[in-house]
Amino acid sequence: MLSIEKYKSKEIDRIYREVYIDTAISNQAQIFEEMIKQGYMRKADPKIMALQFFAPIFLLLNRYDGIAEKEAEAIEILGKHIEQFDKIYREGEIK
Repeated sequence: MLSIEKYKSKEIDRIYREVYIDTAISNQAQIFEEMIKQGYMRKADPKIMALQFFAPIFLLLNRYDGIAEKEAEAIEILGKHIEQFDKIYREGEIK
Protein backbone atom coordinates (compact mmCIF):
# COMPACT_ATOMS: atom_id res chain seq x y z
CA MET A 1 0.00 0.00 0.00
CA LEU A 2 2.80 2.40 0.84
CA SER A 3 4.37 1.99 -2.60
CA ILE A 4 1.10 3.03 -4.23
CA GLU A 5 0.12 5.77 -1.81
CA LYS A 6 3.57 7.39 -1.68
CA TYR A 7 2.77 9.22 -4.93
CA LYS A 8 -0.31 10.81 -3.41
CA SER A 9 1.09 12.01 -0.10
CA LYS A 10 4.42 13.54 0.93
CA GLU A 11 4.02 12.05 4.41
CA ILE A 12 3.44 8.54 3.05
CA ASP A 13 6.43 9.02 0.74
CA ARG A 14 8.55 10.04 3.73
CA ILE A 15 7.44 6.96 5.68
CA TYR A 16 8.11 4.71 2.67
CA ARG A 17 11.64 6.06 2.24
CA GLU A 18 12.36 5.86 5.95
CA VAL A 19 11.12 2.28 6.34
CA TYR A 20 12.21 0.69 3.06
CA ILE A 21 15.35 2.64 2.23
CA ASP A 22 16.92 4.76 4.97
CA THR A 23 16.42 2.35 7.87
CA ALA A 24 17.43 -0.69 5.82
CA ILE A 25 20.66 0.92 4.63
CA SER A 26 21.45 2.36 8.06
CA ASN A 27 20.96 -1.00 9.79
CA GLN A 28 23.03 -2.82 7.18
CA ALA A 29 25.79 -0.21 7.47
CA GLN A 30 25.94 -0.82 11.23
CA ILE A 31 26.28 -4.56 10.63
CA PHE A 32 29.07 -4.04 8.08
CA GLU A 33 30.82 -1.57 10.39
CA GLU A 34 30.88 -4.19 13.14
CA MET A 35 32.04 -6.89 10.70
CA ILE A 36 34.89 -4.62 9.61
CA LYS A 37 35.87 -3.99 13.25
CA GLN A 38 35.91 -7.73 13.93
CA GLY A 39 38.05 -8.40 10.85
CA TYR A 40 35.47 -10.26 8.77
CA MET A 41 35.18 -7.61 6.06
CA ARG A 42 37.71 -5.44 4.26
CA LYS A 43 38.12 -1.86 5.42
CA ALA A 44 35.70 0.22 3.40
CA ASP A 45 32.96 2.78 3.92
CA PRO A 46 30.16 0.77 5.59
CA LYS A 47 27.46 3.10 4.24
CA ILE A 48 28.64 2.56 0.67
CA MET A 49 28.91 -1.17 1.30
CA ALA A 50 25.32 -1.17 2.58
CA LEU A 51 24.16 0.71 -0.50
CA GLN A 52 26.01 -1.69 -2.82
CA PHE A 53 24.57 -4.68 -0.97
CA PHE A 54 20.99 -3.46 -0.62
CA ALA A 55 20.37 -1.77 -3.99
CA PRO A 56 20.29 -5.02 -6.02
CA ILE A 57 18.07 -6.65 -3.39
CA PHE A 58 15.64 -3.73 -3.51
CA LEU A 59 15.63 -3.95 -7.31
CA LEU A 60 14.95 -7.70 -7.22
CA LEU A 61 12.12 -7.22 -4.73
CA ASN A 62 10.51 -4.65 -7.01
CA ARG A 63 11.17 -6.57 -10.22
CA TYR A 64 9.82 -9.93 -9.05
CA ASP A 65 7.14 -8.82 -6.59
CA GLY A 66 3.92 -10.69 -7.24
CA ILE A 67 5.39 -12.98 -9.92
CA ALA A 68 5.32 -16.35 -8.19
CA GLU A 69 6.54 -18.27 -11.24
CA LYS A 70 9.78 -16.21 -11.22
CA GLU A 71 10.63 -16.87 -7.55
CA ALA A 72 13.33 -19.45 -8.35
CA GLU A 73 14.96 -17.04 -10.82
CA ALA A 74 14.94 -14.23 -8.26
CA ILE A 75 16.46 -16.47 -5.58
CA GLU A 76 19.19 -17.63 -7.96
CA ILE A 77 20.12 -14.04 -8.85
CA LEU A 78 20.03 -13.06 -5.18
CA GLY A 79 22.39 -15.91 -4.31
CA LYS A 80 24.84 -14.87 -7.02
CA HIS A 81 24.70 -11.28 -5.82
CA ILE A 82 25.52 -12.30 -2.24
CA GLU A 83 28.38 -14.57 -3.37
CA GLN A 84 29.93 -11.83 -5.47
CA PHE A 85 29.55 -9.24 -2.70
CA ASP A 86 31.25 -11.68 -0.33
CA LYS A 87 34.17 -12.18 -2.74
CA ILE A 88 34.65 -8.43 -3.02
CA TYR A 89 34.46 -7.52 0.65
CA ARG A 90 35.31 -10.55 2.78
CA GLU A 91 38.65 -10.28 4.56
CA GLY A 92 40.55 -13.54 4.57
CA GLU A 93 38.89 -16.79 5.61
CA ILE A 94 35.70 -17.05 7.62
CA LYS A 95 36.60 -17.21 11.30
